[in-house]
Amino acid sequence: MTRLIAYWGDRGRPVTTALGDSEIAFAGISRKIYETFQLPWIGEQAAESQLKNETPPPTDADPDDTPTIMPLDAGDDIVKRDGPSRSGAKPRSTPAPPARGPAVKKTDLQRLRDQLQLWKEKGDLPDLSTWNRVLHHLVHATEPSAVSLDRHSFDKLFTEERVKLEGTGSIRRQSFWVPRADWVIRGLDAYQTLQLEKQLTVSETESYRRSLATMQRQLAYEIRAYASQRLGVGAEGERWEPAVTCAQILLARAWLRGMITPDAPLSRQLQAILSDEDGPDSDPLSRTTNWQAFLNKTKNHHGALRSALRDMLSLPQGESHNFGLADLSKIASRIILFRTTLRFTPWPKDTDSGIDLFETMKDIVDSVDGTLRPLLRFEQERLNNQAESLAGLLRGYGIKAHIARLETVIDTVATHVPGASPDLVKKWKAQYDRIRSRLDTDAPKAVQAFMVEAADLKAENKVLSLRNAVTAPSRDLAQFREFALDGENLAVALLDYVKDNFDLMADTGRLEKIRDFGRSLANIGRQEEEAR
Repeated sequence: MTRLIAYWGDRGRPVTTALGDSEIAFAGISRKIYETFQLPWIGEQAAESQLKNETPPPTDADPDDTPTIMPLDAGDDIVKRDGPSRSGAKPRSTPAPPARGPAVKKTDLQRLRDQLQLWKEKGDLPDLSTWNRVLHHLVHATEPSAVSLDRHSFDKLFTEERVKLEGTGSIRRQSFWVPRADWVIRGLDAYQTLQLEKQLTVSETESYRRSLATMQRQLAYEIRAYASQRLGVGAEGERWEPAVTCAQILLARAWLRGMITPDAPLSRQLQAILSDEDGPDSDPLSRTTNWQAFLNKTKNHHGALRSALRDMLSLPQGESHNFGLADLSKIASRIILFRTTLRFTPWPKDTDSGIDLFETMKDIVDSVDGTLRPLLRFEQERLNNQAESLAGLLRGYGIKAHIARLETVIDTVATHVPGASPDLVKKWKAQYDRIRSRLDTDAPKAVQAFMVEAADLKAENKVLSLRNAVTAPSRDLAQFREFALDGENLAVALLDYVKDNFDLMADTGRLEKIRDFGRSLANIGRQEEEAR
């Protein structure tokens, strides 16, 4: 019996089927053959009703396309279903296996089953690439949200190169290995049977779909474990969320560029990090080295980070990924906390996601030791020092009034003492021409208002907030202070020339008096001689 079914029959179909109007078969072997070999009939007395398998055959389309497979009627919420998903997005579909010839024969299915049996018994699986590709399709039939992953992270973690059946390639730490277990073998067999077999009985269809649903559930558990291993789980048992770190980096960049303030409404903060950057950057050269370093560190990555974040948060409506809603449930609360603490959400150390962009995010956060506090402190000190320095140079005058006084003094000295530091005077005049346009705007008023605010905060023993630092007229403050300081130094240099000129005029007056005294003495001497 065993040899008969093994050699002539279909071991994968232990059911009674009809071969014609009056003939029945078991495991694909006619009842007459059993009787010819004097073997007992182990099938049913009547053939089971058969259903036409409606699974769409593979098309000649691009292998990367993903046509929908059959619905999975059994299982829990982690199994791909035929109805709309919770988010309203179109369910992720599993593509058909690689294109095959136009005529699918029963022997093709049996050949695939023989390969699975060989893998089960000896660990060897012929046609590795095809089976791994089938496994990759089945992995991506799982809804990412069902395993607590966003779509971008799911696609990056479970690429075709990383998804492997056990024993089908060299062992790599970053690969997602699916064990050589019975539920895997039964699931793969069920998937191929439902794809290739055109006529199945009701019980067969139910059994295969149940096996496939079981595999999908078990795969979901494996996917969760692998994602936790690659992304890392913190002390509180929460897996690291790349979307949170990505949003915080983009938000910090938007703050430091002056595109949005930390106290702006949450909706505007989200709009700032999801929209493309436009407009000129705030002048980083007027900021501290740490401030500049963070902007430079993110300069070449913000585009990729923003594209990834959009993908992480998107809830597509219909076919287009670019149209739909955004799931902000994971990042909204973390952004609110970040605005208060200025600390990036930590992740478990000594983890390697194997995804370049995710490791870049970690490197950016590590470059500031996970917080913006030191960066803000250094900028606060710089702004306070420059404000105090400029206030001392102004001597109680406004910026425009003080510069007008300097111009009067320098022009007067240059006119009456032509040789007084001509190069320094020329340099100062050139500076004046460069900032003259800024003096004619509201920039002096803004700088003076900031100086008053900084002085008040210092008097109250308070420090500048990040909002104050972001909105501070840093470039104008630095330019006006530098110009006033150069004018002060020039006035000091000109003062030496003026003193020398006064001394020379004083010395010339004394010599004239000596000459007059000498003439008087000479006249007196002549008068005495004449009197004799």
